Amino acid sequence: MIDYKINILRNINENIYYKTFIEFEYKNNKHSLEIFYNKYNPSNFPQKIYLNNTYLFDIYKKIIRLNSDILDHNLYKTSFLFLKHRETNINNLTEIISEVINIINLNYLFEKRILLDRIIDKYTKEQMNYLHKYLVK
Repeated sequence: MIDYKINILRNINENIYYKTFIEFEYKNNKHSLEIFYNKYNPSNFPQKIYLNNTYLFDIYKKIIRLNSDILDHNLYKTSFLFLKHRETNINNLTEIISEVINIINLNYLFEKRILLDRIIDKYTKEQMNYLHKYLVK
């Protein structure tokens, strides 16, 4: 189920921002997504995106910091959310939600790697770091 609201916000300096609030359920967990748009043109790229009250770029930084050895370094280039000053407009929320679901999956990657290491340590003494790359797919 997806719950969707659009609000118009004013801050102290009388700047007007458009805010989209989306609640959705993914893998039996509820997630909230807050998207802030520019006051001049809300159809342009969002100014800020928060996932469960955490700034999305902070989540990206954490993912890359913890998994830099197995993640493709082109993640910044392939993720449109990193391309803040991109020329094209995002016309629907489907692209944003799709990217956020990808981020949610990547966010659990480090925990999966730890569990995989424990399984490898328990059953073999061989080096099997190559298995970590299969968790990304």
